[in-house]
Amino acid sequence: MRGYRAAATAPWCELQELADGVQLRFGCGDEHAFSLRLEALKMGIPPHARRWHAEHKFWWISAAYRSTLSQWQSRWFEHSPPSPSPSPWTWAPPPSGVHGAYAALHLLPTAPPVLVRAAYRTLATLHHPDRGGDTATMVALNAAYAQLEKDAA
Repeated sequence: MRGYRAAATAPWCELQELADGVQLRFGCGDEHAFSLRLEALKMGIPPHARRWHAEHKFWWISAAYRSTLSQWQSRWFEHSPPSPSPSPWTWAPPPSGVHGAYAALHLLPTAPPVLVRAAYRTLATLHHPDRGGDTATMVALNAAYAQLEKDAA
């Protein structure tokens, strides 16, 4: 059973009172956030108390579960969901100097030149602008590698 996925980016929720229950429509542009909201709805309201009407694109919720639906709505739509935590693999500019150059390449200062070259090539492959990387990151990697190459010579 698939839910109604709207093109809007901001989360939205519409409730309409019916004689025997509540008509619910909701959506948001982020598919992951939509899935979380839908799963929370399904966990809170049992299958016998909800029904998806595909032709009209709405959920029917039994009148007995109005309070549960109200709690679900206040949890998922009146407060924005927590933003995802930043990736642990994001690159941060290192301090300056030789230690900063090693840090930019994610190496210890005791790393041999062969490992420095391998780390640079790996990071350059990941962060190259032609492969979707950031130009500023690539410039910093190039500067760090050039500094370590100069110091090794």
